[in-house]
Amino acid sequence: MQTTFEVKNNTPINTDEKLTLSLNIDKEEYLPGDTVHISGSLNKVIFLDQLNLVVLLEDENKINCGTLYCGLGGKQIDLSKYYDSGAYKYDYVIPQSASLGNYVVKVDAQFGTFTKAFKVVEKKITPIETQPKKISEKFNRITDLSIQIPLVEKTIQDQTVSPKVLQGSLVVKRDEVSKVNIRLLTEGGQCIIGQTSDCLVSKSTRTLDSDYSIVQIDGTGFKVQYSGPGPILEKFTIMPESDLNTIQDSVWTVDLVKEQDQYSKFYYTITYVSAQ
Repeated sequence: MQTTFEVKNNTPINTDEKLTLSLNIDKEEYLPGDTVHISGSLNKVIFLDQLNLVVLLEDENKINCGTLYCGLGGKQIDLSKYYDSGAYKYDYVIPQSASLGNYVVKVDAQFGTFTKAFKVVEKKITPIETQPKKISEKFNRITDLSIQIPLVEKTIQDQTVSPKVLQGSLVVKRDEVSKVNIRLLTEGGQCIIGQTSDCLVSKSTRTLDSDYSIVQIDGTGFKVQYSGPGPILEKFTIMPESDLNTIQDSVWTVDLVKEQDQYSKFYYTITYVSAQ
């Protein structure tokens, strides 16, 4: 902390006005380790050979019995040694280990004791956003037999994002649920979801222990959640197994296994996160 006393006054020395000291500090709140700048001025141009300063935690200043009986308390600093060009100046550094709370600056002279209060507060920690911002694109009511889904890094809302999660759902007529199904393929032709033996997932992934299965897609671990074939609403969710990973740039394909005239509508959503 820094204490500064300045004498900027042209009042004649022989004035009848009572001698007083104006005491100031540069702000009201500080952090442990900060420097407090204290400043003050006399209402008369006069040098004082006794001017003592002390900084106290408010709890240490509760004995309100006056300096005549109790003294200033705490470690006293002789400000008369810090006189320069009409001002008394001193920097007081708050210890890093200082207690939080209210403090009092006390200055004692032959003609009175003057005080100023401030607070030592805890540093406010600004939360760091640990989760990347998510942006979603939705595509609805697709009736095509084959749907290509580009999973690529792109710019949305003036920010570069990468695909993180792919969700899809298929709606069919109640009497045709067993005749219409999803077949999901990677760009390289690997079958992720489908009813043939070469597909990684062909039935519901729900078990007593988990809602998803872990599979290897193009050498990377993925979580696949799948409702299984058969229901009116057949749906899936796919995302990288590691929270740190995103889906590598590629184009996946959803083929609808059905007859040309059978009713179906496919919906999908791609969720993106800020590119690292």
